[in-house]
Amino acid sequence: MPTATNDLMTDGVHLAPERDLHVLRFTRPDALNTLTLPVIRALDNALGDVEQQSTRCLLITADGANFMAGGDLTYLHTAGDRAPDEARIVIDALNSAMRRLVQLPCPTVIAVQGAVAGAGLSLTLACDVAIGADTTRFVFAYDKIAATPDGGLTWTLPRAVGMRHAVQIALSGRPMDAARAEMLGLLGEVVPAHELENRAEALATRLATGPRHAYAATRKLMYEGQTRCFSEQLDAERDSFCQMAETNDFRDAVTAFFARRTRKDRTK
Repeated sequence: MPTATNDLMTDGVHLAPERDLHVLRFTRPDALNTLTLPVIRALDNALGDVEQQSTRCLLITADGANFMAGGDLTYLHTAGDRAPDEARIVIDALNSAMRRLVQLPCPTVIAVQGAVAGAGLSLTLACDVAIGADTTRFVFAYDKIAATPDGGLTWTLPRAVGMRHAVQIALSGRPMDAARAEMLGLLGEVVPAHELENRAEALATRLATGPRHAYAATRKLMYEGQTRCFSEQLDAERDSFCQMAETNDFRDAVTAFFARRTRKDRTK
C-alpha cells in the first residue's frame, strides 16, 4: 500500500497519502478493529484531512483477519445509568465521521475481510465501491444488544438491497457470507483473501487517475437523485453534462476518443 513521509497515525487509524490516492487503514487487529471514541475521533480527523487535500480517491482497509467487529461496547457496560448520555457522545462523533465520508468529493473504495459487524457494515455501505475477500462475513449485530443501528445503516441498507431484504437482514440476525453479500449488492466484487489488497489498490489507483470532475458529479447526481422526481433528474443530468463539457478533462477525453477511432479505422 502507498506510504508517505506525512502519514498520519493515531488512535488506531493510519492515513497514508501518496499523490492522488489516500489509504485509510484501521490498525487495531488485536481488538478486531472495534471502534472506540478515540478511534472514531481519529477517523473523523483523518477524513477531514482527506477533505482538505486534493485527494482523487480514498481507499479504506483494515489490518488483520477481520475488518471490524463493530463498536467497542465496554463503555456501555461500565456506564450504568449514564449509558444513554455516553451513547449519544459516541454516536454524535460517529455521525460526524460518516457525514464527512459520504460528502467527500472523490470516489471511495473499501476493502473488507473476515468479520464485518455493526458499524463495520455501516462503513462498508457508506463507500462507493466495496470489495470483499471470500472470508468476509457480515453480521448485523445490533439485535445482539437489543439496540437499533447507527452510522446511517437504516438509510444505506434498504437502498443497497431493497427494503424487504434489509428488514430480513436486521430481524434474522444471521451472518451473511461473501457470496450472498455480493448477490444482494452489499459487495460489488469478491476475491480470494490473498488478492484483496492488490485488487483494491489497483481499483483505487485507476479511480484516482480517472476523470475527477465527472466522478464527483456522477456521485452527486445519484445521491441527490433519490429525492428528485424523474423530470427534475433529467434536467439535473443535462445541466451536469453541460458543466462537464466546460472542463479540460472532457475536451481531452473527446479528443482522445476520436484519435483512437481514427487509428482503428486506419488499421482495417
